[in-house]
Amino acid sequence: MTQPSTLPRDGIYLVKFQGPGGEDYGTAVLERGRIHGGDTSFYYVGSFAAIDNGLLGLVRVGKHEGGKNARSALGMLSDARLELTGRLTDHGFHLEATLPQGSKFRVTGSFSGLLDDQEER
Repeated sequence: MTQPSTLPRDGIYLVKFQGPGGEDYGTAVLERGRIHGGDTSFYYVGSFAAIDNGLLGLVRVGKHEGGKNARSALGMLSDARLELTGRLTDHGFHLEATLPQGSKFRVTGSFSGLLDDQEER
């Protein structure tokens, strides 16, 4: 098995969330230290950096109009700033945060080469 690099590669990631509201899925675009993404209920915007053989993400999470009544892994959270810490894997990352109400929140991202394999036109 190869050793993953210090930072995740730029691209589109399929993301799985596990939290107080169960599981949910979304996408995230990682590019030059920035994160942009969303799922059925929330959008997230932030940044990431390598720290002490791991990864630190600072993300602002907000509920969007389409998600007013949708189920979310974030539970009843409406708007928050999260500090996610974790590690890189061979194909993405595993991160964890503690939500403002004290619950643990896990994020697993898998790089999707298929989504990123588009030639620019």
